Amino acid sequence: MVFVSNLTGFYQLWTLRLSDNFVNQVSHGDQLVTYARISSHSKHVYFLPDFYGTEKHQLFEA
Repeated sequence: MVFVSNLTGFYQLWTLRLSDNFVNQVSHGDQLVTYARISSHSKHVYFLPDFYGTEKHQLFEA
């Protein structure tokens, strides 16, 4: 499962392994992650961070 949460104080991208509830932070930094989706073949996650509140998003792949 992929989700966006502010566990660190900034909205970041996280994954959750359902078999053992292991949580892993995927994105890092002080950029607000506003959107995240898993690719159709489930091999990549695409997300949009908002750099410094400018709302000029860039597409990232993880």
